[in-house]
Amino acid sequence: MLRGAYILILKNSEDVSLRVGSLGPINLRRGFYAYIGSARSGIERRIRRYLEGPSKVRWHIDYLVTAPSFRVEKVIKIGGGDEVEIARRISKVLPGIEKFGSSDDRENRSHLFFSESDPLHLLLDIIRDYKNVEIVSTQSY
Repeated sequence: MLRGAYILILKNSEDVSLRVGSLGPINLRRGFYAYIGSARSGIERRIRRYLEGPSKVRWHIDYLVTAPSFRVEKVIKIGGGDEVEIARRISKVLPGIEKFGSSDDRENRSHLFFSESDPLHLLLDIIRDYKNVEIVSTQSY
């Protein structure tokens, strides 16, 4: 069972305003989003939860994966990856959505980042130091 961090690359097909739990309404532009998370109980299980649609909305990311305009396009699995360090690196190259997904992270202001185009190449450069990396198209699930 692979444990570590993962990055969801989501595509938003239209400008939307979503109510996201304690964050309230947030405006999200059409484009791509990269969400960094961790899965101590196994990355596969967590990813499957997002792709199948969570039965209960629990985390900020659940609001996006259940929104009609959002679609998970790709998943980057990072065995042994540190989500706090990876979020810090991503924040240097992509703008973050304030407080999204980072309530348990004292170092980073966000775990959700925006890009007008597919950010895969930027993300791969950021995680190049990790040995156990797998990129998966969601069509594989």
